[in-house]
Amino acid sequence: MLISPEEILQAAVEVDSIQRRLLQEFFVQNPNLIDFKLLADFPKSGVLTIDGESWTYKKHGLGYSFESERGDVIDAHNHFCKTSRAIDAHRLTQYLASLKRKSGDEIEGLYSLLENGLKILEKKRVLKRIANMPLAWELIF
Repeated sequence: MLISPEEILQAAVEVDSIQRRLLQEFFVQNPNLIDFKLLADFPKSGVLTIDGESWTYKKHGLGYSFESERGDVIDAHNHFCKTSRAIDAHRLTQYLASLKRKSGDEIEGLYSLLENGLKILEKKRVLKRIANMPLAWELIF
């Protein structure tokens, strides 16, 4: 599977847009949360609706996995907060694999392709690095 930096950027913009809307609705439904470090007072799971589509969510570690009724996956982890705009190879891999409905075996190598493409986009000043372990970026525009 080959994917160009332009296609990676398009996927990053999609993930960023969907993630922002999901998180906005998540925090509207859960306005009194205070533990943004360990997420101890955050719900373990739930359902929310954006753009008329139902999304289920489940807490995992320091983030959440959101899944639409169609099976699209947005994984908001690590830099999880009200204004999270983090993009990384893991998030993009999860999203693109869910769109293609592919298993782990079918997307082998995608993570590396995406991470290399994100580094190229950083050099082009489209992304700004926000973390090194693991690598994460934000869209500049």
